[in-house]
Amino acid sequence: MNLKNFKTLFINLNQSTDRLNFITEQLNKTKLSYERIKAIDGLLMEDKQKYLSRKLFKCMSNIEENIYRRVGLFRSQLKALKYAIDNHYNGVIILEDDVELLSDFDVDVDIPDDCYILYLNGGMWTTKGKETFDKSKLKPNSVIKIKDFKLVGSYAYIIPSLDKIKEVYDILVFNKMTTYDIALINYIQSKGTCYLYTNKLVQHRYDFDSTITKSWKTSYKIKSIL
Repeated sequence: MNLKNFKTLFINLNQSTDRLNFITEQLNKTKLSYERIKAIDGLLMEDKQKYLSRKLFKCMSNIEENIYRRVGLFRSQLKALKYAIDNHYNGVIILEDDVELLSDFDVDVDIPDDCYILYLNGGMWTTKGKETFDKSKLKPNSVIKIKDFKLVGSYAYIIPSLDKIKEVYDILVFNKMTTYDIALINYIQSKGTCYLYTNKLVQHRYDFDSTITKSWKTSYKIKSIL
């Protein structure tokens, strides 16, 4: 499958005009057909206080503002998936607006039939906190199954068919809300049907102010796996 044939959705808050300019300028240089998904601002949600209950939303932060922001991102990602379903996309690329594109996406990739999510990069979240990942063993233009490690990488991923989009959406809606990356790890990666594409098409840009963590400069950054 050539990646340029996938519809692309990027998630962007109204006030994040610097990010909007950054991502659209890059997308215009690719072969991708794209649309903007207006992100849900967790700080402006009318019902935001209910998510302070860990029965409704679970994350590693106990700072109210961080919780609201992460709920907003979770709901924004669901909004993007629902948009793809409603418009009958037979596969979709989901991007957050702080991703740096390193390719025009005119790339043929052999995506396995059982693939629910194909990550385009990410950071390794190890199973036991001890595993290492040897990049030198990666073969170019191939996919590897995510099985001996956990990957944090919801800033750039592909769901390769409409049926898979529907399944991922239903799983996320049915299960307990949590930080989006953790939801993908717990509910999708745990099924053993997620993969990583080994060519580095994207990387995360860290010099933007975070939209989910108030104290970003002091928070932990997971090193890129590619």
